Amino acid sequence: MSKNKVKKSENNFMLALELFKKQSFSSQCNQAGIIDVTQNQDEQIKNCVFALGVQYRTIQNWRSGGKVHPSATRLLFNMSKGITQNGAWQGWRVKGNTLTSHTNESVNPDILGRLWLWRNERDLKERKIKALQDKISAMERTGNFVNLDIETIKKTALNLAALFDEEKIKKTG
Repeated sequence: MSKNKVKKSENNFMLALELFKKQSFSSQCNQAGIIDVTQNQDEQIKNCVFALGVQYRTIQNWRSGGKVHPSATRLLFNMSKGITQNGAWQGWRVKGNTLTSHTNESVNPDILGRLWLWRNERDLKERKIKALQDKISAMERTGNFVNLDIETIKKTALNLAALFDEEKIKKTG
């Protein structure tokens, strides 16, 4: 994405945030999907308490026109736009061409490209192991393995599979 497009996206984001801030707290909560008109006031307050992690009295204050903490407003805005706030992507953000974690580790398109290559190599190895195992099974069924040490071939296939599984465990563990 060009610098101009990034700047334009940032400006659009900030404009949308400023417009969101001008709305009432209840309207913000409604847009964020925390409350709706079918709920009574007590249910709405309890849902806000749960979603925002503040006290019941704080929500009452904000609903009656008290100054809402900026982080609560930003959380509501992000929720209204579908920006993940919890789970595996909690704290991640996009800066230019970089995806940055809450610990400031970054992922860029080059790293993603290498991950795709690694995945493709892994899939190729899995297919080769499966093909070897299929050949062994076919040879055993037909008894067609003249002068071959079938036990060594089986052990080799198992060792390859085990090695591959160890690599998988190391990568995901």
